Amino acid sequence: MAGNRYVRDCCVLIITETWLHTQVPDATVQLVDHTLHRWDRNSDSGKNRGGGLCIYVHDGWCNNSTVLDRHCSPDLEFMSVRCRPFFLPRELAAVVITAVYIPPDANVNMALSLLLNAINTHQRAHPSGVHIIAGDFNKANLKTVLPKFHQYVKCPTRGENTLDHVYSNIKHAYRAVPLPHLGQSDHLSLLLTPAYTPLSRQTKPTKKTITTWPEDALPRLQDCFENTQWEAFYHEDLEIFTDAVLSYIKYCIGNVTVEKRIWVFPNQKPWMTRQVRMLLRARDSAFRSGDRALYSAARANLKRGIRTAKGEYKRRIEEHLNNPRQVWRGIQTITNYKGCAVTPGNLDAGLAEELNSFFARFDGPGAADSTENILARESDVSDQGGLGGSCHTSNTNTTPHKPKTASEHRKSSKPIMEKRRKASINESLAQLKTLILDALGKASSRHSKLDKADILEMTVKHLQHLQRAQMTAALNTNPTVLGKYPAGFNECMNQVTRFLFTVKSGHGSSATRPSPHRGPFSGPQHLQKDPACGPIYETLSPPPKEKEGRHGGGRE
Repeated sequence: MAGNRYVRDCCVLIITETWLHTQVPDATVQLVDHTLHRWDRNSDSGKNRGGGLCIYVHDGWCNNSTVLDRHCSPDLEFMSVRCRPFFLPRELAAVVITAVYIPPDANVNMALSLLLNAINTHQRAHPSGVHIIAGDFNKANLKTVLPKFHQYVKCPTRGENTLDHVYSNIKHAYRAVPLPHLGQSDHLSLLLTPAYTPLSRQTKPTKKTITTWPEDALPRLQDCFENTQWEAFYHEDLEIFTDAVLSYIKYCIGNVTVEKRIWVFPNQKPWMTRQVRMLLRARDSAFRSGDRALYSAARANLKRGIRTAKGEYKRRIEEHLNNPRQVWRGIQTITNYKGCAVTPGNLDAGLAEELNSFFARFDGPGAADSTENILARESDVSDQGGLGGSCHTSNTNTTPHKPKTASEHRKSSKPIMEKRRKASINESLAQLKTLILDALGKASSRHSKLDKADILEMTVKHLQHLQRAQMTAALNTNPTVLGKYPAGFNECMNQVTRFLFTVKSGHGSSATRPSPHRGPFSGPQHLQKDPACGPIYETLSPPPKEKEGRHGGGRE
C-alpha cells in the first residue's frame, strides 16, 4: 500500500472481512498518517472467526473523526464514522461513512431493516451531510429500502457478480474504478474518485437589490406621518383613495430607507445574516492572529450567533406558514397564477338582491314562482359582461338581445335543476346509508366507501328480510293465515261464475261455456281449503237459482 500512491493518498480506506480479533493489537494494523477505526466480530454474530470491519481516515484530510454507531449480529455488521474534514463545500456539513458486511447466509430483509434504521438516524442528525455506505452486500440491495441513494459500482467485483456496493445520497458524486486484489482477497478493490462539482461552481452568483433600514429610519418615518395632512387624500372612490394613501406611504418609506445591491451565492445558507458574517470575519481574524484564547472566544461567539440565526429563520418560516395570505401568495408563485385584470362594471344593489334571491329561491315559500324571472335577469347580466367572473371586456357596440321565451328559460334553468336533483338524490342515499347501517348493526367507519348500488342492494335485502319476518310472525300468531288466501281466491271465482251465468242472452255463448275460463283452477287440488272461510265449490257449476224474473226473464 505504501508503494501505491492511489491507495496511499486516499482520504478514507474501507476494508470489510478483516478477520481481526481482540488478540490482534491496533499497532500491528496501524498505518502511518492514518486514524484507525476497527470493529471486530464478536460472539453476537454466532461465529468464532471471520468478519470484521476497518476504516482508515487520512490525517491530512481530517483529524476529527468519531465512531457514531456499531452493530454485530448474525445478519449484519456495520460501523459508522463521522468525519469533519478541513475543507468541505459550504452546502455540506459533515461526512458520515458506514462500512457494511452482510454474510451470504444472512436474512436480507432483517439486515436491510437494521441498516435502514441506523441510516435514518444519521440523516436526522446530519440532514445536510454526505452519507456514504460501502461494503460487501452479497445478495442485498440497499436501493430497495433507500431508493433515493445512488449506487456507483457498475463493474463485477467477484467473478461475474457485483457483490461490493457503494451508495451515497448525492448523485454522480463518485466514479468507481476497479483495482487489483488486495493481498489474497477474492474481491477486487475499488477506487472512488470524486466527480462532484460544488454548488458554487455549478451556478454563478447573482446580484440582488435589498432595502435596508438605518437606525434613524423609524423615527424619521414617524415624524413624516405625523406632519402629513391625510385629509388631502380623501376621495369618494374608495379605490382611488386607497391607491393614493399607499403610494404616499411607499414614497415616505423610500425616502428613509437605503437600497443596496448584494451578491447572492448559490451555496449560501438561508439563515445567513449580517451578524453571522461579522462573526465569521472576527473568527478568521482571530485565527490569523495566532492568539488561541481570542480564537476560542471567537469560535464560541460564532456558534451562538449561528444558533440564534437558525432560530430566527425557523420562527420566520413558521410564521410564514401560519399566515394564510403569505401561503396563498406562495401558491400563486408556484402555480404561476395571474389574476383577472378586468374590473367589474357598475352594479347596483338590486342586482345583488336578485342574485341572493336566485340562489336561495328554494328555501322560502313561493320562491319557485319567480325562478324564471331571476334566470332572465341573470342571463341579461351575463350577456352584458357586467359580472367579473370571466376575464373579457364587454363590447359596447353589440345590439340588445331579444327577450327569452318560457321554453328558453326552462332550458337555461335545466342544468341548475339537474344539479339540485342530483344533490337531493345523493343526500337521500347518504341518509339511507346511515339508516341501513344502523339497522344492520354495522359500523359506519368500516363501510365508508359504499357506492350507490351497494346501498340500494343492502336496502332491498333488508326489506325482504323484514317481509319474511312479518310473515313468519303472522303465521306464528294465527296459523290459518295461509288458508285465507286460497279461500279468498275461490270466493272470487264463485263471483266470476255468477257473473258469467247472469249475462244477457245476447252473450249466451260465453255463459254456456265457462270451462275455458277455469283453466287450472277448476278443482280444489291446487288450493288449500279452510273450513273457517266458508264453502268452497268443487267445480264451477251455476249458482243456485234465486227469485224468478230477477234478470228480466232472459234464460230458459
